[in-house]
Amino acid sequence: MKTFFFALLLLVTAYSHASAQCASPVKVTAENILEITDPFQLTFLHQIPKNRVDTLVAELLNPNIKHLPDYEKIVQEIAATRSQEAFLLLFTAGMRPLVYDDLSDFVTLCERLNYYGAHKLLNLYFLKNAVNEPISWDGSDAEWAFRREVMLRCEKLKPDARFCVLRNQEFTLEEIQSRIDTMFSEYVTCKIPIRVTKQNIYQVHNPYEFTFLHRVPQNAADSVAHMLRFGPLDTTSAKKILKMAKGRSHEAFLFLYACCAVDEKKEIGINIFHGMANQVNIWGGFEALNRYYLDSAVPQNLETRQFRKEVLKLAEAKNPELFYCHQPTVMELYDAEMKTVDPGPYDAEIVKIIRKYSDTQKPNCAKNITHAVLQLPFVEDVLWDGCYEKLAIYPAYYRLMVVMNIGDKKVERYYSMKGARFRYFGIRLGKKCRFGRTVETNDHELVFTGAGYAPGAIKAARAYCERKRIEREENENAQPETN
Repeated sequence: MKTFFFALLLLVTAYSHASAQCASPVKVTAENILEITDPFQLTFLHQIPKNRVDTLVAELLNPNIKHLPDYEKIVQEIAATRSQEAFLLLFTAGMRPLVYDDLSDFVTLCERLNYYGAHKLLNLYFLKNAVNEPISWDGSDAEWAFRREVMLRCEKLKPDARFCVLRNQEFTLEEIQSRIDTMFSEYVTCKIPIRVTKQNIYQVHNPYEFTFLHRVPQNAADSVAHMLRFGPLDTTSAKKILKMAKGRSHEAFLFLYACCAVDEKKEIGINIFHGMANQVNIWGGFEALNRYYLDSAVPQNLETRQFRKEVLKLAEAKNPELFYCHQPTVMELYDAEMKTVDPGPYDAEIVKIIRKYSDTQKPNCAKNITHAVLQLPFVEDVLWDGCYEKLAIYPAYYRLMVVMNIGDKKVERYYSMKGARFRYFGIRLGKKCRFGRTVETNDHELVFTGAGYAPGAIKAARAYCERKRIEREENENAQPETN
């Protein structure tokens, strides 16, 4: 399950890494920008660097970058080229709306560009500081007004940013995320909001499921939520939370209460809301709630756990009207979509090939299976998990990962095998085996053990193999030479 979840997290457009060449590139607009999942769909970027911007984009997407400040330096270097590619890239990033729980490379790139000042750099290098910057950058209305004005002035320069639409993109996580964004617009609404209780608050995975928060900040609580989502997180965070609470707004009370309510749970899933709640509690959420909404009714000298328990108890007594709209997770939508797919006949064809070439004593056993599966008309991509370490030398466990087209859906499945089958012969007393022995019932033959969905598994495996290759080369180069 951990491997499956890890593969899901690393899922980006596994099928779109060709160069951005197509017969009819589409102009990027606010309506179609959600269709872009890979930066190299943009026709002005190249996977094999042809200019300075291409090289810097590759660095900005590098998952192994060691120092976060390097991102800021890279973004500034992109803008400093003053090239048409830099202008189009920064402008495109500025168009991308805030989307949460999105896992694509394009969104990662846009978030980094915007976080490290895409709008300020557009203003500096391409608009000659024509727009006055706000005094502070805290997610306030002034900041959003500045960004809007920068984008409007850039539009007058008629940027011609174009991208290639991916073929066979009927079912990807990007499409799922687009559905989520359609359901959850600027202000979260639903027909029947759910009242938050001690039990169901742990089902909230995105803060914007709460009906009192806005994606585009409209009040102090919205601004603090935005700051906690996108940073910067530093010593000023406590001051901003305190300033929000000092206003004594109803939204601020609900926000503080919601964050404090998850504190008593010892083991919760890691998601955007839980991470945000943890930050609020670190930067004084309980103290602010006690001071400005409970009139300091709980003594500060209590032990931390007891203090928080008493604050939460008094806050609950105020009967906060806290509601949320359930936002389906990517996994929930994926599972629902997969219920419309019948992989049985396709699995049967692949399992038949596995059994045909299962003799591990024959050379190229894995290569023969991979090659034969790839020849199936419905198969688009195949990978054998050769780079993953095995828990045991014998019998080792293996996985074949396959991307296939089932109807109008693009589906990725895994097929598990092990290198031996063992069976116990003897007498069983309860759950214990007595007077017998376990023997291997097959000789050098792969045994098919099961199949399942694994979106992103191939992309994750290839990325892992590349990391291991780089590590091996670094270790070899680091070894001292011997005479």
